[in-house]
Amino acid sequence: MDGEPNKTTIRDYAPEDAAFVTAAVSGMMWELLDSDRREDTNPGQVFELVRVQVESLCARADVATIIAASHENAPIGCLLMGEFSHPFTGACEGFIYYIFVAPEHRGAGVGRKLMTAAETIASRKGYVHVNLETFTLNRKARLLAASLGYEEEYLGYRKRM
Repeated sequence: MDGEPNKTTIRDYAPEDAAFVTAAVSGMMWELLDSDRREDTNPGQVFELVRVQVESLCARADVATIIAASHENAPIGCLLMGEFSHPFTGACEGFIYYIFVAPEHRGAGVGRKLMTAAETIASRKGYVHVNLETFTLNRKARLLAASLGYEEEYLGYRKRM
């Protein structure tokens, strides 16, 4: 498998990665939308909203965009991490906006390498914590986070009206 961790490198985002990051994140978000939300939108709308958000995040100095690349330097995964001040403590913390690994490379440690790179950046920047959110149905992401020592902190609820 091309996605074996020893064949995967971590590198900084480059402008030529924009199409990959946008397609990866918008596709992931569409897959994770439940049927209620899918009824209210369309894939093109999700893609456009994500494109604008990803472009904005990648342009920010406080956002680290990390690329996992194959041995041919082609992107196979990405992670976007920014910072925020905790609303109660004021502490500067990291926040992982998105993490994505191409389906054919999942289970090979690529996500772990991306998270480890993000944590290295977070430590270097002096963040007190790194936070991330995921959908409850995203079992693999939840297992990865737990295996890296992340603890579940809160749950969100919603009701269709």
